[in-house]
Amino acid sequence: MGALGLFASFWLAGSPPDFLEHFELPNDPLQGVHLTAPDGRVFIASPAIMRMQRYGPEGFEKGFMYALNARSFRMSASGNILICGRTNVLLTLSADGNEVPPRRTCHDGVEPSPLSYASRAQVPGIAFNWISTMAVPLWNPIAGWLIAILGSLLLRFSSSKKSTAS
Repeated sequence: MGALGLFASFWLAGSPPDFLEHFELPNDPLQGVHLTAPDGRVFIASPAIMRMQRYGPEGFEKGFMYALNARSFRMSASGNILICGRTNVLLTLSADGNEVPPRRTCHDGVEPSPLSYASRAQVPGIAFNWISTMAVPLWNPIAGWLIAILGSLLLRFSSSKKSTAS
């Protein structure tokens, strides 16, 4: 379980493009960024796994990956997501996760402005389904390793108890 946590972003990125589109994954409680679009939808970026999730009035709508090590996030007046990378590259995504060309530099549009719709919208930190709840340790490798260590200790304790009983 812990080893999977170390490689979560790799196996998520390596999955087929539409495979995880309809699955809500846990939102990153530490680095997660909440953005509100002009139409009221909420987007939550999880930089650790390079994934964005879109929420509407009924809850989770769609999830998609973005291919950029992000430094900051903003929402444009037109509802596009602006992602500034660590290399000063500006990636513009539509509400569906499609890239809107051309790529520019971050100074061309990500700096804070009155047109920015950044918000602390109320969206659950953990999705409301069992798959997402089971995936929580994958977002934190330390939690995954602790679960693995506790599991092995429990196995050793139960096997030593059986051998003393015989």
